[in-house]
Amino acid sequence: MEPKIKHLDSFIIVGLEYYGENKHNDIGEMWDKFNQMATSIPNKVFPMEAAFGVCYILPNDREGSFHYIASVAVTSLEKIPSNMVSKVIPASNYAVFTHYGKLDTLGETYWKIYQEWLPETGLKIRTDFDFEYYDKRFVQNSDSSEFDIYIALQD
Repeated sequence: MEPKIKHLDSFIIVGLEYYGENKHNDIGEMWDKFNQMATSIPNKVFPMEAAFGVCYILPNDREGSFHYIASVAVTSLEKIPSNMVSKVIPASNYAVFTHYGKLDTLGETYWKIYQEWLPETGLKIRTDFDFEYYDKRFVQNSDSSEFDIYIALQD
């Protein structure tokens, strides 16, 4: 696994938020709901085939729990739908990995990133967030699907 290193400026996302351990495919169900509602989000930066799955942990979160936002990037926070949240993703350098295949193997990709690649590099990462970037390469339930995982690097 050899990532590309990219710099991204800060950007704003708007979407639906989940908090928990995702034991019952809660995130998949939230994505289904989000995809139906996403057309109501004004000021989108990209067309609908570009979406972000942002994962983060706060200091007081329960052990094993995390926040996840199914989202799109926006240019403005004007008129956010009332049931959605926003978050600013900070400017950072990122190690960008591509996940190949169905979502049910995503855990294996993350395992390789955090248990194999990261210890071998000696790089320091930001542990407060990471995100997935879904574009037109992503095809639900397809072995030929692809999307990118962005791991924020410490300066």
